[in-house]
Amino acid sequence: MPRELVTKSNSLIKASYSLSLVEQRLVLLAITQAKDTITERTELVISAQHYAEVFGVDLTTSYKALKSGADNLFERQFSYEEEELLDKHGNPKVVKSRWVSQVAYKDSEGYVSLKFAPAVIPLTKKLRENFTVYDLRKTNKLKSSYSYRLYEFLSSWKNAGQTPLCSFADLKRNLGMESDRVVRIDNFKRILDKSLLDINATTNLSARYEQKKRGRTVVGFVFYISDSTVAALPSTPIVRLNADQRYKYAEALVSAMSSDREINQRLCRFPESQISYEALKQALRKALANQEIATEFYPLLKKVGYKPRRRIPRDEDGKPIIEDTISDTFTF
Repeated sequence: MPRELVTKSNSLIKASYSLSLVEQRLVLLAITQAKDTITERTELVISAQHYAEVFGVDLTTSYKALKSGADNLFERQFSYEEEELLDKHGNPKVVKSRWVSQVAYKDSEGYVSLKFAPAVIPLTKKLRENFTVYDLRKTNKLKSSYSYRLYEFLSSWKNAGQTPLCSFADLKRNLGMESDRVVRIDNFKRILDKSLLDINATTNLSARYEQKKRGRTVVGFVFYISDSTVAALPSTPIVRLNADQRYKYAEALVSAMSSDREINQRLCRFPESQISYEALKQALRKALANQEIATEFYPLLKKVGYKPRRRIPRDEDGKPIIEDTISDTFTF
């Protein structure tokens, strides 16, 4: 079955907008069809048959979804920060736009046709390294628009293994909650927990979060993320690193950034890479304390000298059956 690749600028993932589940799915299906050659005049067509196939619904449901989505999508807007456009204070300018400049539902033929608004087009292309790509079919069982928004946010940080501290206000925006809407922290956490349960149960990502508090006040959240498509590789051993190893390999990985492109690209996903090498090493040591993240880093760790250890087979009395040489550098 062919993949349905969604490419989004990280600016668009962090944008402020609210779409229903059907509207979100229509936009994502349109993005999978958009190529780098897309222009303001490019018409994108989404059939009821294709919608039903990707999201696992019957045709009757698909026809209704396309009609309801097309009815409202033209009125939907979003806003995002354009980092290349700065105001007089040096802050990114906030750009507001519609999602589409034109949308139509062809009832007799069972499809929606649309054209993206000019501001959307560059945000659906691979812009240098500041973009996220994922397979839409891996999200086709998600049950809410909140789950889709959270999945995209987590996907943009999965290579780093964790997100930076995300404030309550920023996380509300990332989940598509209007910034002026009053949401109690306990109600918000119910939505967050339900979305995480949805993602962990139906997609390739597994995530958890920690609340960060100042006194009794929640100031933000940090998410820890793993990708089952990476961890499930049979050739990848489980990696557990002690404190000395984490220090050693964090130093080695950061030192290798200048000579190894793969290591450089992976570590540049850490926000601390924009601050200093010392900040990056500290963040990397913390990330490698997570067994799932350390295991995902196995191919990179091998490049800087890591060698997995084999367990020694033992008899019923606990005596080794086969002699094996094990370096004191590594632990099980």
